[in-house]
Amino acid sequence: MSWIVQRLLIEKLKLKENPDFESDDYNDLLLIEKALKNLREKNQITSLEYIIVDYIAEGYQVEDIEKFVGIRRQTIARIYKDVCNRIAFYLGGSFTDDGLIEDLRKEYNLSKEQVANLDDYMHSKYRHKLSRRSNVE
Repeated sequence: MSWIVQRLLIEKLKLKENPDFESDDYNDLLLIEKALKNLREKNQITSLEYIIVDYIAEGYQVEDIEKFVGIRRQTIARIYKDVCNRIAFYLGGSFTDDGLIEDLRKEYNLSKEQVANLDDYMHSKYRHKLSRRSNVE
């Protein structure tokens, strides 16, 4: 449900290092951060959930977070995905997977096959491979 939210949070450091105020990604990241703060203030995200998302956005590896907070990797990953889904639902539109796919379909006149391939990629275990690689370079 939240591929774009997950990707932008993972790329936070890169996007904020040299902010491009005209960039959609940068501005979307600001909206995501604001939504995260709003959800925390409304107690719709726990302190632990907030800390986990913050650690991931700050570039910590899951193994390190596991040591910091004392919970298993699988739980950290589940919490991260769940919070990103809540942020996507809160923001709606292109922040949800379906909204993003629909926007891309319209913008690039994608075929049904291309839409299916995009959906498959967004739900695959490789969905963050490119964004993680770009953080390292």
